[in-house]
This record gives sequence, C-alpha cells and structure tokens, in this order.
Amino acid sequence: MNSTKTLKILIAVLIVALVTSLGFLGQAHWRNYSWKEEADRLASMVGTQQAKEDFRQGKFRVHLLQGDIPNFRYSGTNDGPFEIWLAPYYTSLGYPHRYSAEQRVVWYNDMMRFMHENPDMIKATTNGTAQNKKL
Repeated sequence: MNSTKTLKILIAVLIVALVTSLGFLGQAHWRNYSWKEEADRLASMVGTQQAKEDFRQGKFRVHLLQGDIPNFRYSGTNDGPFEIWLAPYYTSLGYPHRYSAEQRVVWYNDMMRFMHENPDMIKATTNGTAQNKKL
C-alpha cells in the first residue's frame, strides 16, 4: 500500500516537472522566433535602404560576408556590372549578429539586382516631388 502511494506521488512530481520543462521550452522557442523575426524586419529595412542609396549614387555593388571586417571594403573583383564589396561582420559577436548580417546582405543584393534589372521603376525621392498620391 505504501509503495503505490509513493509511486503515485513520484508520477505526479514527474508530470509537473515535464509540464514545467515543456513550458520553458515553449517560451525559449517563442523568444528565438521573436528575435529572428525582428532581425529579418530590421535587416530588410537596412539592406534595401542601403541598396537604394547606393543605386541612386550610381554605385553598383553586391555585398559578401567574409571573416572579421570592421568597414566596407572593395574585394577587387566584379560580378558582371557589380563590384563585390566585403560587408562589416564580427565573428566574435556570435550567431545572432551573423544571422542579421546575412539577412542584410541578402536583402541588399536582391534589391540591388532588382533595381539594376528595372531602373525605370526606381524614382529618386526628394522633398519637392509628389509620390503618385491620389487626391
């Protein structure tokens, strides 16, 4: 009789431990998902904005990540009409920095190639021009 009561208590404790650990696992998964989503959003904004600015200045570039580089640096090679530039990246900052740098480079390169293929779709924005607003 005593061993069945002890066994039931042990099972109850194990079930509580399992539910608690699953809760912590779910929270960790949600946090991982959240920071990746935020990194994707920020990388897309920064990458596309940098590409637009470079394109408007007549700089046809694509970026590449390669080791510890503190500033943008020309690699000395070209990919068709594009100069290949090494983008800033610090290996010591770990996976989150690498992930966001990779996403920024992907967005930059995609936007630069899109604008090069469709130059008439990209208009220079200034404070004095209207932007297709319907009145």
